[in-house]
Amino acid sequence: MRTLQKDGVDLAGTLHVSSADLAGIQREPCTVPARFQHGKIDILSGITPCYTAAMRTIVSHISAMEFWRSALSDTGSARDLCRARELPSEAGSARDMRDHPLIRCGVLSLPVHVLALEGRRSGAALAIHKSTPLPEGSLRLVAIPGFGEPLFVTSPELTLVHAALMTSLPRTAHLGYEFCGTFAPDESRPYGSRARKPLTSPEKIASYLRKLDGVRGAKALRAALPHIMEGSASPRESTLAELVTLPFLR
Repeated sequence: MRTLQKDGVDLAGTLHVSSADLAGIQREPCTVPARFQHGKIDILSGITPCYTAAMRTIVSHISAMEFWRSALSDTGSARDLCRARELPSEAGSARDMRDHPLIRCGVLSLPVHVLALEGRRSGAALAIHKSTPLPEGSLRLVAIPGFGEPLFVTSPELTLVHAALMTSLPRTAHLGYEFCGTFAPDESRPYGSRARKPLTSPEKIASYLRKLDGVRGAKALRAALPHIMEGSASPRESTLAELVTLPFLR
């Protein structure tokens, strides 16, 4: 059985379709402590401003996956559409990222993966991914009361694009089931998942991909999209659906 890991994070939850492509991965629970040293974290809702000049931190890749699996993504501003699309020329400092509330409360782990127009050498606290300009619908705002500078996270659709680059078609499809389903992996809950509203839908993913050019992972997600169905209520239901619908892969 082959094990696929990326910085210790499981990108496919509890997926077991074949020994070749879909081995289980050990990952840390992506639960969110109710409180940390500055009190409870609330993510404001109903906020859709466009920050441009102040944008310094755009969480992406594995870190975005951690956020979208956390309970903080179930409600709040990240659920609202955001017109912001400008990328920072350079990523913020590693020191600032270490002190961020999402790090201190355990939602994100180090290194934090971020996007910027100009990459520089990554370190223990910050993994910087150089990106081309992105279309509207690529980012979501994470507004935390009491924390001045806004933080952005890649949208569910772009997060799936980045994930598709790092894993196989069956695993990408399984992540699509998760993002389009009514559950999130959560080891603190019975049966290892919690109920929530879908993050996206196959139609929204297809619409976003039509606007996306020159981003690695888009081709892989396009290939997986016909095999992604919405409405799955658990990881096991997703796995069963894939066993029935996925083509045989050698």
